[in-house]
Amino acid sequence: MHKENGFINLNKPAGMTSFKCVSIIRRLTGIKKTGHAGTLDPEATGVLPVCIGKATKCSDYFLRMGKSYRAEFILGVTTDTMDMWGEIVSENYEVGDGITKEQLSGVLGDFRGEITQVPPAFSAIKKDGVPLYKLARQGVSVEVESRKVTIYELVLTDFFKDDEGHNRAVIDVHCSKGTYIRSICNDIGEKLGCGGAMSKLVRTSYGELSLDNSVTLEKLENAFSEGLGDGYIISMDRIFKGYCSVEITEKEKQDYIHGKQVKVSKERIVGESEYDDICVYSQGELFAIAERVELGGKVWLKPFRFFGD
Repeated sequence: MHKENGFINLNKPAGMTSFKCVSIIRRLTGIKKTGHAGTLDPEATGVLPVCIGKATKCSDYFLRMGKSYRAEFILGVTTDTMDMWGEIVSENYEVGDGITKEQLSGVLGDFRGEITQVPPAFSAIKKDGVPLYKLARQGVSVEVESRKVTIYELVLTDFFKDDEGHNRAVIDVHCSKGTYIRSICNDIGEKLGCGGAMSKLVRTSYGELSLDNSVTLEKLENAFSEGLGDGYIISMDRIFKGYCSVEITEKEKQDYIHGKQVKVSKERIVGESEYDDICVYSQGELFAIAERVELGGKVWLKPFRFFGD
């Protein structure tokens, strides 16, 4: 029997859907309740959090966390998907090949801080309950609404000519939720007047998880075949490292289970956090996530997310 609750920090391989990765891990663990947080496109690689058991209730907490990526893009081409796996819409290599590193660096500042971007038409964003990529494949034209996202860091790490003499750039991006790196590559190319399309994407970190401590599917399958797979299942509370916490008594736990707001003194709250939610522990195990409500000098733990049986 394997650990029933937790996360696997998977280094997703290229050419495989996030859904397929989940199905493989479901088979390895034997636990049906398995899902992922934050889809990676089939050709993208890197950090894919796979949630197991009760941890599937935590997937939306991942979505609020910042992510980091390393992306490569080609100047002088645009596609319908904003990456090199889509259909080419236009080519302007004559201009793209003449762009200098200094010119590229000069426009990157426009993509730092809070920016407005239009997500790709081929994306998992839903319109009336239907993913945009399904509508796009059906030839249905949908106006994609722009959104505000925050780019905390954007660094040019490489600029070179490929074998065909076209300019390629590599950027490291640390961004907020909802950011599409394909859109950034496309918009940088548009700003330079030549177009741009992403050619590689690696997610290097996602909240507390990083590429350095991820595991490949091959290594994971070998570990499970040798009975060592549990060593790659991370406990649920690891993802809530930046949250405040409180330990509750058995009586308080029963009150919480029955939907009552538990009142605790501020002195019992451990840690400081930018988040209002509090991790609630019972006998040392993560039991629930509570909404923090301060009233009359006390903290009320308003039931929000329950990990009990």
